[in-house]
Amino acid sequence: KRERKGPAKVQKEQRELPPEHAKFQEQIEEVTKQINALMEKQRECGGKIASKTTGKEEFYRKRDEMKARLDEFQATIERLEAEKEKVFQAISGQQNKAKEMKNATADMKKKIGFNTEAEIDMRIKEIEYQLHTSTLSLKEEKALIAEIGQLKGKKPMVGKYQTMAASSENYENAGLGPLKERQAKIKEDLDAAKAAKKAQTEQYRKLTSDRAAQVSDVKDIVEEKEKISAQINELMAKRTAIREEQSKNYREFVAKQQEQRAMRAEKVSELFCFARYAHGVFFYVEQEEKNQVMHNFKSTCDSQKKKK
Repeated sequence: KRERKGPAKVQKEQRELPPEHAKFQEQIEEVTKQINALMEKQRECGGKIASKTTGKEEFYRKRDEMKARLDEFQATIERLEAEKEKVFQAISGQQNKAKEMKNATADMKKKIGFNTEAEIDMRIKEIEYQLHTSTLSLKEEKALIAEIGQLKGKKPMVGKYQTMAASSENYENAGLGPLKERQAKIKEDLDAAKAAKKAQTEQYRKLTSDRAAQVSDVKDIVEEKEKISAQINELMAKRTAIREEQSKNYREFVAKQQEQRAMRAEKVSELFCFARYAHGVFFYVEQEEKNQVMHNFKSTCDSQKKKK
């Protein structure tokens, strides 16, 4: 039995490259080297940005907490300011009312002319003594008697005046006292709230200023990174263009080779046809002439192989 042999392994021939291939490859390697260097710089920029923006979540958390406390302090201040204004209006109303009562009391006092009934009685006694001890005309006597009547009519008014004066004094003291105490307490709470807000504001400013100092040059680094990215994209486009030119050159080279092979194959075919024809003729010619023709044919074929 004959052993069945598998198909012989055909060794893959190394692809022939055009003469310009090495030049294109050098250009591609040079551009790739530049791209790798820029990518390394880009990674360094990314590392700097990451290191400078570290703690961003913690910063935002603290900032939001401080803003919430500032809002609380502001709400407290606004509430106390409104209450302060309300108490101020109440005090002003109370003082105006007390002033009106004092003015009414002063007018009554002016109208009466005496502070107490004892003062009126003293004046009446003086007039009566004058009437009994002095020589008076009838007109003067009538005037003094009329004055006594007026004085007696003012005696009930004295009690009313004293009541009004006491009420005025009590109204001012009793009404304004609690309001002024409340006003003082509001001022104390308001000052405390403003001081707390001021302290919190200072902490907030320090937090934001420290963060601003930390990320002060991040913008410049980001701009540098973007600039590097643009350069990388430009070089990648350049490398792509070189590769496309290299591929085009290779295709043209292969097409030219194929054209040359076709031309050589055509010539070989012509020679082969000639050889077949010559073989038929050789039967009738001398051996020496046959040998000369075959030598010429072999030389032509060898020449075609060398060109290939």
